[in-house]
Amino acid sequence: MPDSIQVQPFRCALTCIRALLEFTIRVQYRSHTSKTMDYMEGYTIRFHERKDIFLEFQVSKRLQAKVDEVSSELRRDRNQLNQSVAQSKGGRVRERRPGRRE
Repeated sequence: MPDSIQVQPFRCALTCIRALLEFTIRVQYRSHTSKTMDYMEGYTIRFHERKDIFLEFQVSKRLQAKVDEVSSELRRDRNQLNQSVAQSKGGRVRERRPGRRE
């Protein structure tokens, strides 16, 4: 649940998304009347009036580069851990003697 500071931007974002979805649904009708065209025009206007709310959440190039760097480090660490685990399991398998049940 958004806190009091987030309520207005949250509502604005929901209105924008709803307008986009309503437009998408209406545009798929097989035929249109002047009323459905008016609805679609209204949804388009509402979408464009509120779409700027998403600009504050746009990822900058510098932030994206940092995310990519951290992701690479995490992948590298995970691969090293997986290799360590595979080697330790491999070592236990080699310790078993052929023909012996464990």
